[in-house]
Amino acid sequence: MWSPEGLEQHERNKSMKKMVRGTEIRKLWKFEAAHQLSDAYTKECYETIHGHSYKVEVFLQSARLNGAGMVMDFGQLNEAKEMIIGEMDHALFIPDGFDRLYVSALMKWNKKVILTPENPTAEYFARYIYDSLLAFRLDGPVFVQISQVLSRVRVHETDTGYAEYPVYMIQETEDAQSV
Repeated sequence: MWSPEGLEQHERNKSMKKMVRGTEIRKLWKFEAAHQLSDAYTKECYETIHGHSYKVEVFLQSARLNGAGMVMDFGQLNEAKEMIIGEMDHALFIPDGFDRLYVSALMKWNKKVILTPENPTAEYFARYIYDSLLAFRLDGPVFVQISQVLSRVRVHETDTGYAEYPVYMIQETEDAQSV
């Protein structure tokens, strides 16, 4: 279930972190989808609908293992996977700003057209899946919620290219740039 509290708690936790040794686990999910981009370097990506066999890597970290000796039971992720990836699997993603007549025709002949607020890139999908996992709340007795251990999401659009969110980097301030 979606919960804004998960997002709020994650933001509070981010500001209180320090480097410690821990354990990381990874879960691999797959889905098939098509998209058309509103802007891209390669014209085939914005002039045509095309598809990919996406791979999603979900990374979870914890400094301490739970009572069962795990960061999180992989089985607990299945409910989130079914909701998030189930929605995305075999869908056609189109930017919301596309011509209404074109979008209407696509929706008439396709059962699963999803309009996105941004260009439906691997970067967008990585951020979307990450945010969806942060907001997801597991029901019943659980050792840990996903939002407490979620580290990052990596979305492979091809075998050679992926996008990862979030990544942390040093950003120069305006003062540093003028030196």
